[in-house]
Amino acid sequence: MHSVSFPGFLGDTSYSNTLTDAASEFLLEGHSTNQEENVPMDSKRVYLGAQVLSLLDNLPFYRDVVSARFKLWEGWCLGWPLTIMIFDIMEEMWCLLQSDPIDKNIHALKLSKEMFQTHARPFKTPANMPWSDFKHALSGRWETVGLMFCITGLSTEWLSEDDPIFQQPGSTDPRSLATMASAVSDICLQFCDGAGIINDIVCWLLMHQTTLLTTVYGDSDPRPWRKLGELTTTVFALGLHQEPSYQLPLYLAELRKRTMVATFSIDKILATFLGRPPLLCYFGLPAAGILSAELLRRSRSIVSDSNIHFPRSEIIQSLSIFSSHLGTFIPFYEGNYRISQPGQRVIRHILDQVLSSSGPVATGITKSSELPEQELPVGDLLNEVDADDRDLFLDWIDGTVEHKSDSWLRWVNFN
Repeated sequence: MHSVSFPGFLGDTSYSNTLTDAASEFLLEGHSTNQEENVPMDSKRVYLGAQVLSLLDNLPFYRDVVSARFKLWEGWCLGWPLTIMIFDIMEEMWCLLQSDPIDKNIHALKLSKEMFQTHARPFKTPANMPWSDFKHALSGRWETVGLMFCITGLSTEWLSEDDPIFQQPGSTDPRSLATMASAVSDICLQFCDGAGIINDIVCWLLMHQTTLLTTVYGDSDPRPWRKLGELTTTVFALGLHQEPSYQLPLYLAELRKRTMVATFSIDKILATFLGRPPLLCYFGLPAAGILSAELLRRSRSIVSDSNIHFPRSEIIQSLSIFSSHLGTFIPFYEGNYRISQPGQRVIRHILDQVLSSSGPVATGITKSSELPEQELPVGDLLNEVDADDRDLFLDWIDGTVEHKSDSWLRWVNFN
């Protein structure tokens, strides 16, 4: 079965540079069209997919586990709004809220067939794609199902076996739940591999599953390291190591930055623990860029969070020293010189803006720690927030944006 995804990021020495732009575009478009016309349906995979989907009957329990984890600690790469959105998508897809009774096995087989048909179409994210369309595109995809199970499995690490959640009817113990989530997410990845699918959701799934494997089997087990290899190659294939493309929606470009940072951290932690060379070798500029962007965003934010430690003065000092040395660390004849010089200018420009600004107006600043403790909502948390506004979207992920309902703000800060 041919791949339904485009080749992804191709560097200067790739085969694509031997073709003209017009010819490349023609071949890629023709390649995609042929794949959509004739995709075989494997009955064994459909049946296995139905078995996976039947586990969604216990979706309320999975949601309770993840919600309990977020009440203990708020840090998460995707954040609470995106996490709960994934659960909402799963509920809608599984028709959990539908009043008419449906035979679970028949429904699972039917839905499994539909999802494999969805996998026969490329997952496209044009620059003008609205957030609502992106959310809709996540539905009916195996990588989204696998991601939901991975998030659930990872949440068990934060809860004890005697937690009331694991005592209710239909529940299972944390260890068994994490093991099941690892196996199910791996099956979903196999479905993606079988169709040659590579996209941002697959990357999120690989990132979470790598961490889940360390939880289930330990850091020294070969499985997390092997999965980390898949994750890093996917990161490069998607071009996450490059500057975000203008052909991407703004919200996806920002999510890619978070994915890159999380993958970088996982790689360094696991490589250090095992005493092996990291799979992602990076110059210090990306980390400086991330700190600079966060520094600038916080200087413009109207909401502060006293619960998150952000050493502003120390970061400003470190960035100043780093930018002053960029001009001397890399000689002009080296390849990285072309990257370091614009990076130096950007960092200095951001520092000038931050230091020349007195910060957000003091009046009306709200600290998330002052917000009342309430139940976690399950509604559309992005309602009335412009996903094309970078600062607003980042504040939404971090839970520091004014919203018509404040009950969820204190739960969604990203550390």
